[in-house]
Amino acid sequence: MARKNVSKSPSTSATNKSRQAKNKRKAGDKSVRQSRITLAVLLLILALASGFGVYSYQRYNQLQKAERCLTNIYCSDDELTETPEGQIASGMHYRNLDLGTLPYEEARMILSEQEEEQMRHLGKLKLIYAHPEEELAEGDDGYVELTPYQLGLRLDLGAILQEAKTESSRLLGRRLSLNEHYRVDEASFNDAFTALVNKVDQEGRDAKAIDFDFETAEFVFEDEQAGREMDQAKAREEILKRLEDRDFKTELTLPVNFTAPGRTAEELKPRLGLVASASTPILYYSEGRNHNINVAAERILGTIVQPGESFSYKETIGAITAENGFVEAGVQDEYGNDDVGMGGGLCQPSTTLYIAAVRAGMSIDVHNFHSQPVSYTPLGTDCMVSDWSDFVFTNTSEYPYAIMSYFDGSTLSFSFYGPKQPDGNTIDLYVELIGETPVEEKPLEEEDPNIAPGETEVKVEPRPATHVKVYRRYYSAAGEVLKSELMYDHTYPGFRGVTKVSKHKEPDNTTTSEADELDGPIYAPTAPPQEP
Repeated sequence: MARKNVSKSPSTSATNKSRQAKNKRKAGDKSVRQSRITLAVLLLILALASGFGVYSYQRYNQLQKAERCLTNIYCSDDELTETPEGQIASGMHYRNLDLGTLPYEEARMILSEQEEEQMRHLGKLKLIYAHPEEELAEGDDGYVELTPYQLGLRLDLGAILQEAKTESSRLLGRRLSLNEHYRVDEASFNDAFTALVNKVDQEGRDAKAIDFDFETAEFVFEDEQAGREMDQAKAREEILKRLEDRDFKTELTLPVNFTAPGRTAEELKPRLGLVASASTPILYYSEGRNHNINVAAERILGTIVQPGESFSYKETIGAITAENGFVEAGVQDEYGNDDVGMGGGLCQPSTTLYIAAVRAGMSIDVHNFHSQPVSYTPLGTDCMVSDWSDFVFTNTSEYPYAIMSYFDGSTLSFSFYGPKQPDGNTIDLYVELIGETPVEEKPLEEEDPNIAPGETEVKVEPRPATHVKVYRRYYSAAGEVLKSELMYDHTYPGFRGVTKVSKHKEPDNTTTSEADELDGPIYAPTAPPQEP
């Protein structure tokens, strides 16, 4: 088959040439842009390299300059740092405390003044000293919290200022925030440790009766206390270790040795109750006498006699004076003459209390009989007090005693509350009358104008000397005598009595000495006034 020739027109050929030329121009523009970018990157890299070189060179020169200044070799004024000699560099601080530009001594003073405040962030160390089961006294938490400053930790000012000096002298790489430096001040630590030992260490003690509730007739106790003793060497070591490690976030249980408490309040309560009492009657009314008895009873009311303590009647009621609340009242001298004296009637409370004290088992230390028996108590059971005599007893038991009193104007009573006698046993006074010896002297005579001549009237009956023995007896609940202790072997002196006679007597044949005796004063007592 014959090939067909196709001829191109002139216009088509021109179009193709135009397209080819246009494509060549685009390729050339792209090549130019790529070359320009490459050149820009190369220029940037060159610039950075040049800058780093300049910086490195300058940095090298500055370090060399600083080294020369620190060694004082070829260091001109122009080459010195900006911090003047003896000052801390600008902007330097210790925690939140600005020290910049301060002279070192001034910085030391400020750090010293702010020392405790600058350590608050360290917290507190909780020191536990009580046993988990220990009954603590009121106000005792069983632990103490102390700050490191209270335990003797202090800022190490020398180390802080030395670091500030070192950093201030550097030109570059200067640290503006100083490190924390501490030390333990031995004297302050020892003071704090001694105070801690005094708080922790305590002697064990028994529960103690400190008051008496009148309404319930029961003792009020101070609780018992366990004994504590801190192992000081070990405790010191452990606390110092916490200070060294700056470990104040966890509590520390101190090494403490414990001893069990003594007798507890719960053990005491059921053993204590009414032990003994005594009452005496008021045989006649006397306002002054009753007043004095009431004052004494009120001052004795509620007295607690601890184990080993002594009770003094006169110390308890105070001085027998008007300034101390007492008044004058009737007394009798040894001859039976009525008289008035300050504190009349006070022998009845001492006598009643004496009987109750004997029944309660007290040890009687000081006791005196009247010069004649008294009417309000049985023979041999009286107890006289005066300006020269007292009544004293001691609690020799292991338990406290409380004394209650009661006075209503007709009866006076004292009661002892304390350890009960075992098995319902009781104690009482027992008086044995040994004998009486009549007085052979005739009665004293007192002239009375109302007595007719030759007649007489007995004013005071003669009284024989009376010999008694006083015992303390212990009885079983059935009344059987378990034990008998002789307390006193005493003789009341006899008295020949007083007879009233006529003022106009017939003469007799008495001797001069007898006449002098009868005509002289016969009422002057030879012993202190005695109560009726």
